[in-house]
This record gives sequence, C-alpha cells and structure tokens, in this order.
Amino acid sequence: MKEQAPLSDKELNEIFDLTTGYTSGTLSQGELARLDELIRTSPVARERIAVALHDHGCIYDAFLGDSSSNEESDLLKFEAEPAPAASGFNWSRLTAVAALLMLCALVVQLFTNRENETPTFATLSQTDAASWGASSLSTVAGTRLGEGSLSLSEGLASIYFDSGVRLDLEGPAEILLHHKMSASLVSGTITAEVEPSGRGFELLTPSAKVIDHGTRFAVRVDPETAIAETKVFDGHVELKPIDDREEESVQLLTGQGAVSTSESLGSAGTTSFEDEWQTFDSDASQMPADLSINTGAGAGTDAFISTAQGESSGVGSLLYMKNGVNGSHRKSYLSFDLATVDTREIESCTLVLNFVNTRRGLVSHLPDSEFQVYGIKSSRLDEWSADQLRWDNAPANPVESDGGLIDTDQATLLGSFTMKRGKVDGKIEFTSPSLTSFLNNDKNQLASLIILRKTKELQTSGYVHGMASHRHPYLPGPTLVIDLK
Repeated sequence: MKEQAPLSDKELNEIFDLTTGYTSGTLSQGELARLDELIRTSPVARERIAVALHDHGCIYDAFLGDSSSNEESDLLKFEAEPAPAASGFNWSRLTAVAALLMLCALVVQLFTNRENETPTFATLSQTDAASWGASSLSTVAGTRLGEGSLSLSEGLASIYFDSGVRLDLEGPAEILLHHKMSASLVSGTITAEVEPSGRGFELLTPSAKVIDHGTRFAVRVDPETAIAETKVFDGHVELKPIDDREEESVQLLTGQGAVSTSESLGSAGTTSFEDEWQTFDSDASQMPADLSINTGAGAGTDAFISTAQGESSGVGSLLYMKNGVNGSHRKSYLSFDLATVDTREIESCTLVLNFVNTRRGLVSHLPDSEFQVYGIKSSRLDEWSADQLRWDNAPANPVESDGGLIDTDQATLLGSFTMKRGKVDGKIEFTSPSLTSFLNNDKNQLASLIILRKTKELQTSGYVHGMASHRHPYLPGPTLVIDLK
C-alpha cells in the first residue's frame, strides 16, 4: 500500500479549527460536511481527528450527552440512503453512531500502540556539520530520543532533555542516554546548560559522577585513559565517586574545575580546556601534485604567536589561531621561499592548509568561524625568525590587539574563508586574485602571510583552531600551489 504523505501545516490547522468547532457546537453545515469528508477519505486526517476528539472528551459526550437535542451538529453525520418512512428507523443516527464507534476503535488502537512504544524523554534538537558512528538511537535532527547510545564522529549535536537540560556534544564523542535526569559520557566533550527544573541531573563518566546543582558546565573524557575533566562556567557542580563507594565529594563553583581519575576525584582548582591531551587523527592528506612550495622549503618557516601564559611562541607540529574573550589569543605566521619561482609569471595560486582537531577548548562556544589571510607588505618585515617570534615583536601585530586585528599599515588583506560551526578539521584551499597579485609583486623572493581567526568566541574556553605546520609528523604544512603563465 502506498504510504500517505504527512499532513501539511495548512491541513493541520484546518483539522484543529474543525475539531475545536465541533466540540463547541459551532460548526456550520458546510464545515460539518468537510469534517465528514476528511474522516472518510484520509486515514492520516482520520487518525489526527480521532486523537483530537479523544483529547476533548467528545466521544463520551456524544454517547451520554443530552439525546433530546434536535441540532444538526450534535453528532457527525454521513449521508445515507433513507429507509422507507414506514420503518420509522433513524438511519442517519445509526450511521453517525457507526462513525463514532470507528473513531473509538481508532483511539483505542492509537493509545494501545503508544503504550507499547519505547518511552522518550529527550530530543535531538540540532546538529552542525555532524557525521555519526554506530548509534542505537536516531541521528536525524528533531527526532525524539529514549534510552540508547549516540556516537558522534565529528561536528556538533545538541540534545534537549524534557527535564530542562541541554547537552551540546562535540565530536568525536560517545554518550549513553538513560532517562531525563541521567546520561553517561563515554568519551569526548560535552557542555551542559541546566534550567532550574533539571537540577540534580547526573552525568556519569568513567572516573566520576557529575551532579548538577543549577549551572552551566563542561566535561570531557579522554577515550584512552578515561580521565575526566570538569569545568564550571556558572553555578555549582558536585563530583562523587562513580560507584558511591564513599561519602567523598568535591564541590566546584563558578570558574573552578577538577581532573578526575579512577583513583581520585581530584580537587577544586583552575583548569583550561585549551590544554592538549590527545594524539591527532591518522588520515593524512596528500601533498598537492602541482608546482608547490611548502613553508619548510628553503628559507621558509612557520610559527604562531600567543598571549596565553607559558605559550609565548609556537614552534611545533601545529599552528594555532584563536580570538578569545578573556585575553587569550593566537595568530599564525607563514613564510614561503619563492627563489625557485619567477613571481612575475604566476597566473594563479592556491594556499593549502590542513586543519586538525586540536581538542583544545569547546567547539560549542563558537559560531561559524571566519579566518582572514594577510600579506606582509615590507620586505624588511619578512625576515622574522620562528624561534624569536613573540606577540610583542611579530610583524603587523598590534601588541594591545585581540586575536582578530592586524596593523593594516604593515599588512594587506588578501581574502578570507569560513569554517562552519562544528567543523574543526580538513583541508582548506584558499585562493584569490589578491593573493596572486601579492606574490607577483614580491621583491625579495620571500613572502610572509598571517592567518588569524576574525570570529571571537561566544564564551570563555572556546575552541583553539589549529593546522599542521611543516614540522607535523605526517600532514603537509602550509603549501602554495602555483600555476605559471
């Protein structure tokens, strides 16, 4: 049998108006005829009408109400051939009763089926750039969820519990849903925002039980060590042993965090989700096959600058970018040796960047992120050293600026690109006429570029974007792919 299409919003509104009018006795003859037509011709509409009539208690009223009423609207009527007058039998009344009996049967069937369904207590309210692994629950946005598992490979997914708890899951992560007041984070990162009705919500981890007392907090679990890190952004969270074997507990207030292991709940203190703690994914991108120049070739190099304490310069396998709200910023610098290229003959050029999931900070604290690419104008400023590059001496970097500002007297904007919310890794290929023109006008065969994230995080502890440097163990660093005339 061909499945009937779901009702449109217009049709649902019409059914609502008709059933409301029927229960109040205000339908006209034409509206009664329309209601009768929907019951006879549309199984989907008939089911919706049956539920509405049940909700209003109108079936009870139709059978046990005042039968002496002569109004046409006291019962639904189906047109039928009248019997001979001598019989004195009310065929119209019988037909109406038969229609109501059919509705009764439908209602009983509907509510019996509902009782047999798996109870749900949450909704997968939103997904962003999400891809999924093996999950026992539906991964379609808008789906109602019951007890089961969700495995998010990448991207973001928001789960809203009927109790008033919202969990934002950041891939890769795995979570088990138990009931409206409990879930288990097996691995990965979540942020939680709890309404007053959700106080007492429990998030279980391999190392600790996180009990909310009205707050906004984040938890991440290392899939290899099962270490759990908790940070409170606002309110109060309690940590308890996962098996309740002791009366021990740790109280965390606004701004505090703790790192829990199988041996200890940890202690209240400061913690930063920007700390790196996991190895990188292993799906390496291949070096472009066209004429290309890497930052590791010749006199080229790369580095990042940072305002973060203990991270004044960056010479490592990753180049970071961040525009924070609390003074935590990062920008990346790239230098390309163009000695092997006649820059006057460049027809087009593409900058290839390999972003990786740094697992530093919370992806859910960012919207879509715009990145900007700048070229340093002066040949004199091209001669910076990766080992000596600092926030206070980097070319074109205003010392008092945030992560999204550049001194435009010393650098020119070449264009921008955007990474969608929830997308943290993959290859970015940036090209623009301004980039080609910038390289063609090079005077010293050394071109310096600056990459920054223009978009500021929405809240503290936002995600730190990162891309492979030329020192990365398996991913190619920043690369110029050049087409000559």
